Amino acid sequence: CACGGGQVAATPWNYKVSDRVLVYGQHVSEVPSPETAQRYEVALGCGISNIGLTISSRGLISGQLPQWAEGDEGFEVTCAVTSVEDQGRGIESQVPLTISIQPMSYGPKVIFFSFDGLRPQPTKSHWELTVATGLVLSDFTVTCVPDVPWIAVNGTTGALQFVGDAERTQSGGLAGDLSGLDGGQCSLEGRGDLGDVMRTPFIVLKAHLWPQMRYNRKAVQAQRNRPISPVQ
Repeated sequence: CACGGGQVAATPWNYKVSDRVLVYGQHVSEVPSPETAQRYEVALGCGISNIGLTISSRGLISGQLPQWAEGDEGFEVTCAVTSVEDQGRGIESQVPLTISIQPMSYGPKVIFFSFDGLRPQPTKSHWELTVATGLVLSDFTVTCVPDVPWIAVNGTTGALQFVGDAERTQSGGLAGDLSGLDGGQCSLEGRGDLGDVMRTPFIVLKAHLWPQMRYNRKAVQAQRNRPISPVQ
């Protein structure tokens, strides 16, 4: 690149908030990750101002979401944000920003129970539930498709807990981009004082993370136009 060659492209980036579920009344302060652009531009028709949020020219999303009111359910607001990294050379990129709001949330849209190697217990086995201010819920239950026998929910607090042996309790797994991972698409339900039911969706996954790996050979001999023998 210093000699004028190479391909100049914008730095990949996103908003971490797009991977989370917020609750009504929550304060928001989010910056792009990573912060590399000179300026950030919001597409016309972006509706985040309707939910109490603003985006500065530096990409900071700030504000407070509306308070929960009787009858409110979950919804999403999506718009496009463009990072102008080098205006002179026309280096910019656009990413979708999604603000997901629910009456209650565990935080991430995808709850990971991750294991170091073959250890029987996950590194984090407990997820607390955040409920919108002014909303009182109890009698929590969780339903997953396919069934996920290795999680349980506290009926009083809604906290999600890993239960059982990671090697012995297997669910049916998921399809699509999450194919091959053990988990399911779940729905958490909680009952209000008047018997009304609140629901929030989430995905739960179980994954083993390996701290290291190695090949059984230190070097591979190769010749042009000849296939390389597989190395384990």
